[in-house]
Amino acid sequence: KTQEHYSRASHHHLPIKERVIAKRKEKEAMILAAERLAEAEEELASIGCRKSAIHQTAANRLLALCRQNGGVYVKVGQHLANLDYILPSEYISTLSSLFDDTPKTSYDDVAAVIEEDLGGKPEAIFDGIEELPMASASL
Repeated sequence: KTQEHYSRASHHHLPIKERVIAKRKEKEAMILAAERLAEAEEELASIGCRKSAIHQTAANRLLALCRQNGGVYVKVGQHLANLDYILPSEYISTLSSLFDDTPKTSYDDVAAVIEEDLGGKPEAIFDGIEELPMASASL
């Protein structure tokens, strides 16, 4: 904008009484604009809350899907939990639980797999085996 524009906008060229009236109108316009901005911010915040609730619902459903299907689904969920530069925070915080809370397989199931794959009971094949897991993994 040119200097001429700013000079006109400052109202220095007007008589004092008209300048006061013009400044009052500018102030009223600024107050009205601020009120409208505040209303718009409140509306956006309420939309954001609804949006956040929708993201949280979807993240919870995705977490349930990963846990129900296990295996590679848990791995995909763990990968998604690392995509904080793409996904909304609701997904990141919800799916992050897949890092610490992986499904655990019962000792009976583990023993059955060992027996099937190695042809004998774990106690007969190994010097020792703990029935309580020390850790679990998604795959």
